[in-house]
Amino acid sequence: MRTHVTAPAGWYGASMADQTAETNVPIRRRYFALLADPTRYDIRAASASLSTDYWIVASRAARRGDRLIFWQTMDRERHRGVAALGEVTEPATERGPDPAGARFWKSGSSRPELALRIGVRYVVPPRIPLWLDDDPSGTLAGLSVSRGQGNTLFLVTDAQWDAVVNLAGGWPHGDADAGHSISPDQPEPVPQTASGQSRSSNAARNKAIELRAMDVVTAQYVSQGWQVTDTSATHPYDLVCTAPSGHDIFVEVKGMGGTGSTVTVTEGEVSHARRNRGNVFLAIVSGISAGSAPAYTATGGTLSHLEPWDPDTGTLEPTQYRFTPPATNPDPRN
Repeated sequence: MRTHVTAPAGWYGASMADQTAETNVPIRRRYFALLADPTRYDIRAASASLSTDYWIVASRAARRGDRLIFWQTMDRERHRGVAALGEVTEPATERGPDPAGARFWKSGSSRPELALRIGVRYVVPPRIPLWLDDDPSGTLAGLSVSRGQGNTLFLVTDAQWDAVVNLAGGWPHGDADAGHSISPDQPEPVPQTASGQSRSSNAARNKAIELRAMDVVTAQYVSQGWQVTDTSATHPYDLVCTAPSGHDIFVEVKGMGGTGSTVTVTEGEVSHARRNRGNVFLAIVSGISAGSAPAYTATGGTLSHLEPWDPDTGTLEPTQYRFTPPATNPDPRN
């Protein structure tokens, strides 16, 4: 059953949402590191040959314009370290592998046909590769990716990024570099209903708004040091966020073009929030622009939180029911 939930007065959370996050203004560029296993994928050959590629990630934290370090794990010569740098060209979406990169996969390695992938542009400064054992400064050893595993987007600080780029010989001359900030596209108005939720029957448009909301919320938690895992495809909540202390919370994300005063939630989401009172947060990104058809590119949005989310403190209004017809005798005319 679907219901509308109307938030109570004064609903903004205290810990992360003592003020809302405006996402139409210039935002800080962030930096991440990804692991590249040379026994499965030849990252050095790929970055030297391909201008763009797609990489599997565990969350939607990376935005277009964010910068990347590709960390090669230990190879046969026992080298490990920075094999390439790069920039995010497309946010994470469910997609298949890029055929152009197929030749760089090692024989016998499997490639998931459908996975959460980001688009990347490789950048290879003159002093790349940077091997861990050849760095007396300790810059590379200080990166969390040097001790990591899996498809996690490892957070890199501004200072760490600057130090790595300096070791690598600098970002290529003439390549666009806006420093530590990104200026996103300005959003376009989105039609709204009286309740504040945008009205659209277009599945592609709705999906673009949903993904934009996920990106905004994920970025907010990652910027505060949380590790974020996207669980939207398999659980009645969208994100599991792990604090630096190790504590996990469940986050339900809602995106819309309206004010966010009323959102639609499912029976499963409400039931989960009731079973886990105090540990479920509701994140609403309102005022999102979906862009124009056919290639919707959602931008903007204002982020607010209800921390924690107790659905019984607001107003739940049933909007749909599941109906099972009663058993009937066969029609004698048939």
